[in-house]
Amino acid sequence: RDADWRATQKDVRAAIAFLAAHEQVHAARVVLIGSSIGGTACIAAAAEAPHVAGLVVLSPGRAYHGFDAILPASRLAERPLLVLHSSEELPSQETSGVLDRIVSNSTVRVVPGSAHGVSMLRDDPTQLTAIVGFVGEVQPH
Repeated sequence: RDADWRATQKDVRAAIAFLAAHEQVHAARVVLIGSSIGGTACIAAAAEAPHVAGLVVLSPGRAYHGFDAILPASRLAERPLLVLHSSEELPSQETSGVLDRIVSNSTVRVVPGSAHGVSMLRDDPTQLTAIVGFVGEVQPH
């Protein structure tokens, strides 16, 4: 059900709260990474958690199962956003373009092929290196 998918942002918020409750974790160093509808859940949760340092979203969808990524993304302010989509994945390509326009600190990477989500990393492992580099740059020291 669509309502169940929209509720996944609560799971992400719970994960953020869990991490923030541990004294070994610096809450402002949290970077959320989500794929497909999980990316939408990360965007929605981060829009309500201003201490999240940044986000990585693979194969973003504009409204998977009625779960909108665009409106919450407009509330990300200056936080860094890395978006990856495959070159043949037109819906994600369109959503990536919108995210790039509304999030001032965004970077879009295009991966050759038609893979969706984490499958892009199997097809082009160099993207994993780019994600790790992004996370390292985003986190305050």
